[in-house]
Amino acid sequence: MTLAVVGAISGCSPTVQEDRTIEYSARGESVAFQHGNDGVYVASSDGTKLEKVFDSSDALAVSSPLFSPDDSKMIFTTAVPLEQRTAQNSSLVEQGDCATLG
Repeated sequence: MTLAVVGAISGCSPTVQEDRTIEYSARGESVAFQHGNDGVYVASSDGTKLEKVFDSSDALAVSSPLFSPDDSKMIFTTAVPLEQRTAQNSSLVEQGDCATLG
């Protein structure tokens, strides 16, 4: 599904952007999406409570965000240039850690 946002969700760039990989939470209360090259966001399904959860301006690519079955976690992967890798983002992948939402 592709959604074109034209000022419908506050806090995002006012220019027309294409939001891809829109994922609804299991309970349908939240949506997660990628906003152009700006980042990954979570919002209430009615478009309020917008929160940027990842700034993708330095990333080469970001995968589709997915919610856990109980909606407490979200996962996505990122590709960053080798010289920008840190122990923190490397260990997250190696340990299979997920950040808790909320």
